[in-house]
Amino acid sequence: MARFRSRAGRICREGEWWLLGPHRVHCGGELDPAACATLMAEQGNQTSPSSVCVCVTPARADELIRQWQKLTGEDARHSESGESFNNLVDSTIAIKGD
Repeated sequence: MARFRSRAGRICREGEWWLLGPHRVHCGGELDPAACATLMAEQGNQTSPSSVCVCVTPARADELIRQWQKLTGEDARHSESGESFNNLVDSTIAIKGD
C-alpha cells in the first residue's frame, strides 16, 4: 500500500507507532488505551528489554528515528505497514522531484 508523504519531508504522522528493534516510538501526544494495552502485552512476551517513547510532534519522532538508525545501523519499521523508514524517506524525495 503506497503512502504519500508531503509535509515538509516529514515521515512520521500523528497516531503512528514505529518499531525500532525491540523499542517502540509513538508519534503524537495522546495514546489510544487499546493500542497501549496491545503494546504492553507484546512487550511482556519479549525476552529482550525494550522501551517506549512518545514523541509529541512528527518532527521529533523523525529526528529520534534517524538518530536510532544512525547509532544502530538498523532500519525502523512502521508498525502497521511494515514499511521501512528509509523507504518512506526515499519515496518522499522521489515525489518532491516530480
